[in-house]
Amino acid sequence: MEAKPKYVWGPTLEHDKRGCRRWRVVVAGEGERGRTAKTFRSEVRALDAAEKLRREIDKGTTVSEAIALFELHQVRERGNRPSSASLVSGRLRRILGDGRRSIEGVTNKELCRWYEQRSGSGRFLKAKPQCSVATHHGELAAVRDFFGWCVKQGWLRASPADGIEKVGRANKGKLQLRGAEARALLAHAVRRAAEGDDGGLAVAVILSTGACAGELLQRRVRDVDDVGGRGLLLWIDEQLGATVKRPSRRRTLWVGEPVATVLRAHVKGRAPLAWLFPGGSSGGARGKTWLRKVTRRLCDEAEVQVVCPHGLRGTWASLGAAEGAARRDLQADLGHGDLRSQEAYVDATAAHEGTARRMLRLVVGGE
Repeated sequence: MEAKPKYVWGPTLEHDKRGCRRWRVVVAGEGERGRTAKTFRSEVRALDAAEKLRREIDKGTTVSEAIALFELHQVRERGNRPSSASLVSGRLRRILGDGRRSIEGVTNKELCRWYEQRSGSGRFLKAKPQCSVATHHGELAAVRDFFGWCVKQGWLRASPADGIEKVGRANKGKLQLRGAEARALLAHAVRRAAEGDDGGLAVAVILSTGACAGELLQRRVRDVDDVGGRGLLLWIDEQLGATVKRPSRRRTLWVGEPVATVLRAHVKGRAPLAWLFPGGSSGGARGKTWLRKVTRRLCDEAEVQVVCPHGLRGTWASLGAAEGAARRDLQADLGHGDLRSQEAYVDATAAHEGTARRMLRLVVGGE
């Protein structure tokens, strides 16, 4: 008895020995049948044959359907931002390819080959890796998470991503500024903000509070709370569509001078529900791409090392640790639920310097 086909791939255009065009349809079968291929002289016939074979397959849940449901799960049950869930879904679609096939058709061999090719390992050891270590680590984590969820849904007996191990070691943290560089950039950013440059204000706020770029860009005018001459409070909480995923992320950040003065002028007279950093004619808030560009521009203008917005956040944490700030205080301001998360932000030398300063004050009363 002929086994029912399990997966159909194609048609793909090829040329035979005489140079004639042929369209190939590959059929992966079950049992003893294995993998076979059929060729057609006409693309129309090949398409018809492939479609007929696909209709014969009891596909159950397809890859596209599973990814779409996983995206809804991330937003509704995990509380992830829709943009983050969409990014993960796009990554999974690129990795898994044909979304019409059954989720059961994805094999461990296929995923192993994909990861080896991305990371430049195994059979592709002599080839150059297609991306950075952090990138293929993140992609593998997304694949593991997705198939683990599919197993819980009862669509798979076991995850095809089981047994695939990470290759290489990712660099922790982003490039940070030195103390003198941070002070120079902050002074320049405040000057530009006073001239009406929204980018200068955003950079100044991140560098002086350690705010996360995504959280800052999703703030409304009402989130800036004036507490008199003592400065401003910037509320990071879950309201008006600005989702905060973890309880530890809900917090208030104190904004002191001179940033408080330019931030106060920025929100004066504006509607409470307006975006803190509006995106021009689009009507929405500014995005991370805009912030990365203005950060680079301001670093160039201030003649300091070019860093990304996340590097500014790390700079704030490292300088705070160097001045002896308690780890728990840094954890609260950064919005981390685990102290170990600081390893990617706080420079080890800065943390040691802070400890040395505290010990010096305890032992000899020095500064």
